[in-house]
Amino acid sequence: MLFTDKYKPCSTKEFLGNSTTINRILDWALEWKDGGTPKPLLLYGSTGVGKTQLALTLATQMGWELFEFNASDLRNKDNVQNIVSKTTSMSTLWGTTRLILIDDIDKTSRVDRGAISAIASVIKETKMPMILTADDYWDQKISSLRTICESLKLNKINKRSIAKKLNYINGKENLGLNDDQIQIIAESSSGDVRAALNDLQGFNINSKRDRKTDIFSVMRTIFKSKDYNEISRISFTADVDHDMLKLWILENVPREYDKPLDCARAFNMLSRADMFDGRIRRRQYWKFFRYSNYLMTVGVAFSKDENYHKYTKYEFPSVIRSLSSSKSVRAKKKAIAYKLKEKVHGSTKLVTSYLPIIKQQADLNFLELMDYYDFDDKEMGYLMGLNATKFGALRKRELKKISKATDVKSKKPEVKKPTSESHDNEETKTQSLFSYM
Repeated sequence: MLFTDKYKPCSTKEFLGNSTTINRILDWALEWKDGGTPKPLLLYGSTGVGKTQLALTLATQMGWELFEFNASDLRNKDNVQNIVSKTTSMSTLWGTTRLILIDDIDKTSRVDRGAISAIASVIKETKMPMILTADDYWDQKISSLRTICESLKLNKINKRSIAKKLNYINGKENLGLNDDQIQIIAESSSGDVRAALNDLQGFNINSKRDRKTDIFSVMRTIFKSKDYNEISRISFTADVDHDMLKLWILENVPREYDKPLDCARAFNMLSRADMFDGRIRRRQYWKFFRYSNYLMTVGVAFSKDENYHKYTKYEFPSVIRSLSSSKSVRAKKKAIAYKLKEKVHGSTKLVTSYLPIIKQQADLNFLELMDYYDFDDKEMGYLMGLNATKFGALRKRELKKISKATDVKSKKPEVKKPTSESHDNEETKTQSLFSYM
């Protein structure tokens, strides 16, 4: 039997480290038990810190029924709707609370990004406790989930706590390892309890694992270190890809470098790195990668005259944040362009150039325009510079005006029926007329 199964925690009290986070998770579970509906939890952190196991243990401890899904189960939007939606709509046999666990949410398919939006819809609608786990919290794919979940980070477990756990198992299993060997396994695990238990069971004392470095440590190394070799290696262990790392450096250069000349040199290095990346994309000549990587890490690091001995709060790239916030606007433009293409039979670039003309037409008679191009309220509101609510109110007012005008036109003039009095008057007039003849 694997040590990871045999010595897994039976309650939240048996977890190593992260006591503050675990207490918050227990409070969250008690809120659900008391009838509240707190936000779903997004647990994130390095591999092996216990994200999934914590959710499993919590379900057992609270007496909840567990439904677990993995990224492989949620390959696309249809899978999410068929699996998760049915689970959230079903009632349990004994009326117990159901905990929905979606594991490795950041590893869902990039081919169908609708899976994430479908999960977000399920989260907003469900009345059941949900826990999501992720290794890469900053993955752009899950940005929409970060806003609707409560995010809790599980830090790596320190080597002393891991060594204590290993010593206990070593004695119970009569493995015969000495303290030095236990320390080597604990240090090489780099905070990964699962890896430490596997190494202990396999007597893997000389394990050297290739581990990812979190982005904030990468930033500190690039901006603070003076070691050329350390800086040149750090990018290959970063927990973000090459392009994202470049954006992180670009965002934080002005935060770290106070002197204008240092900033100018650093931006020059990033610009040159970007030129090599462009050549790689155009020519598919990947040998240029080494130059790009060197310029944006070592080049930026040695652009300053001297180190800055200050604390710098490194920030997520604002360009990614702004792209995320303008996503809905770009989606509206794309939908408008698609509807225009169906009418004018032109390319996307061509119909996009027609938008100023369409906006002028909207000022004259937007209702006819909506009907002709089949625009909805959001799309028409975007063209007129109004949000959906304001545009909806405007459209209602215009429809009322048209309705009133139609009613006025449809009314026929009233024909007065002759009364007996008027009939007598007519006869009198006739008699008077004949009296003159």
